[in-house]
Amino acid sequence: MNVERQIYLSSLDAVSILLVIFHLLLYVLFVFALNLLPLVTCAPGDIVCGDGSCVDIRQRCDGIFDCIDGTDERDCGKSGDTGNL
Repeated sequence: MNVERQIYLSSLDAVSILLVIFHLLLYVLFVFALNLLPLVTCAPGDIVCGDGSCVDIRQRCDGIFDCIDGTDERDCGKSGDTGNL
């Protein structure tokens, strides 16, 4: 005895599946686009601040906040630091 089963999707189910696929594709494209964006590069002898601006390496760990977010003074005095202190 051969029993044939057919699955019918309602139009609402089909639309839901298409929306999920569409959102997954958008997510993949978004992540791909983020990977294509150029990274911030500063001139030789500069460091990159947390906000993407550049500051001369000699201003690192000099006791003055040259980066708006203070990243040029963060972690000063730790081993491997190339700052002025």
